[in-house]
Amino acid sequence: MDKGYRLVHCQRLFSSRHGSQYFEVQAPSQDGEGPEIVPVDGAAAWARVGEQMAKAWADIEKRAQTTIQEGERDEVNPWLERTQWLPYLVGMERPDLLACIEEPVAEPDARQEQQAEPVEAAIWAAMDGLARFSQASIIDRIGVFIRLEAIRTEMHQTRFQPLQPYMDKNAIVKHTRPWQQMLMFFARTQKEHGWKSPKYRFTRRQREAWEVLIEQAKRSIEGDEEDEAEDMDEEREELDEEMMDDIDEAIEVAEEEPGQGEGPEPKKLSKIQKACLEFCIALLNHRITRREYDSPLVCALAVLGVKEDGWKGPEQYPPILSAVIKIARFMVVQKGLEMSGPEEDSGDETDDDLDDSAYESGPSQRRRPKGCLQLVQKMMDRFMVRGSHSPMQWMLDLRTYGLKIHYNTTTRGHVEWTNGDELLYKELHFSMAQFRGMVHGLASESRRLLTEELMFSSKAAPVPAVPWESIRDNPTDERPGWNFLKDHRTNMPVNGERWLFERVGESASIRSRFMKPGTQSGVDRQAIERYMDRVVEFREKLAVLMHITGGQPARGPELLSVRHSNTVQGGHRNQTCYQSGNSVRTD
Repeated sequence: MDKGYRLVHCQRLFSSRHGSQYFEVQAPSQDGEGPEIVPVDGAAAWARVGEQMAKAWADIEKRAQTTIQEGERDEVNPWLERTQWLPYLVGMERPDLLACIEEPVAEPDARQEQQAEPVEAAIWAAMDGLARFSQASIIDRIGVFIRLEAIRTEMHQTRFQPLQPYMDKNAIVKHTRPWQQMLMFFARTQKEHGWKSPKYRFTRRQREAWEVLIEQAKRSIEGDEEDEAEDMDEEREELDEEMMDDIDEAIEVAEEEPGQGEGPEPKKLSKIQKACLEFCIALLNHRITRREYDSPLVCALAVLGVKEDGWKGPEQYPPILSAVIKIARFMVVQKGLEMSGPEEDSGDETDDDLDDSAYESGPSQRRRPKGCLQLVQKMMDRFMVRGSHSPMQWMLDLRTYGLKIHYNTTTRGHVEWTNGDELLYKELHFSMAQFRGMVHGLASESRRLLTEELMFSSKAAPVPAVPWESIRDNPTDERPGWNFLKDHRTNMPVNGERWLFERVGESASIRSRFMKPGTQSGVDRQAIERYMDRVVEFREKLAVLMHITGGQPARGPELLSVRHSNTVQGGHRNQTCYQSGNSVRTD
């Protein structure tokens, strides 16, 4: 029988404390020439010792960078003591942990040297679709009462700000990634693997839900949900065509059919998305009775705290927890909708005792089904608030602790002044003269982009000058749609609403850029898209100039919400004209 071990030669440099482990060294020569000649001369022997020590120390440092090791007792880190990541992940290889949460590919890619993982890729896509669907349900299918329930963090708490979807619908892709990474951790550790992985254990309900998810993922690969995928592709194509249909409507050439204003939404979750929802709810619905790392969800969250060169601290990890918590609330609401049944049956009377109690029918009285509000309330009280001893309580408490550390710790200084007018910011080094030159260059490029590429100015046909001295405004006028251009005292040299369209029509060379004979609308849609991309580029440059030169820099949401006209929803505008100039208010 073959031996299950091999003989090696070892040494160690220190007898105790950090770096005291044994390491393998080269074995003595076994050839016929006899033992290896060891120099006895003082200088040669000392040089040999130095080479061995340098090699051994290099191995120790390399192992310390890739393997999670216990620190010294005097290395105080309150954040790691609170998270308990180090005791749970000690001995694990950081590259392996980071690789197990990477995005999978359905087909092999030789350029990235990544193996195909069709099952994992199906689960990754299912989680993305589930998050998108759940956010759409928050917007379209529930009211404020359910959203107020879903935002609670305490058992008996009155909240006044309901659960809100993400401002940008595409932002949910970024915030769903932590959930996708945790599912990849489970998928790659549940199958056979050749690397040392953290230990965890599913409950019976979690195990059953996981097996169903894997089964549905395999079926989706085999094509059982091929028809659903085709329907989703058709919906995406219709959504992509909406923008160009709106252009046809704007130029009054093409006629849209009634009801085409919004793209169709999927009516129900696919089978794999339902299985993904059930597994995520099973992870959340876990009462911790001894150690928090008895929960698989907490174990997966620990892997998300690993970096290539250390740990994610109080500055980086709380945003990850916030994304996980918010997507979890979306899924709880979606679970309530799935359990409550058809929308038309969700209403109920507020008083169960409208009939005379003297004529009670007793046990034969039929129980009314619970609605979405009651189901969401029950799930929130059971495993989504503090006091439930669930993974959600661990996340809420850890996020609060991390934010407290973040706000009570002095922020690292990245700005340093040298030689009077030279600025050092992280890895950037420039003088104020260079900075002013950048601002002037940005202003010149923005002016050129506006006049030449967006307004088609030329020496023969210059852009009309704006009479800034004669512009008047009435800041007290709050009518929707009002702006300074509608003031009767403002006299513009041209009709601004039609000037650009007529400018394009008067020039055959400019007009030919946007025309495409033989189409229904007669317009080259790709040319219009390229023009609108240039508009977006100009607005980006203008926003940067406003941020730099506008005095006190505004925050992102304030700067991006500047309006020159009153609106019904936003109210009064925050851009007005005063003494031959424009003023912008950000608040």
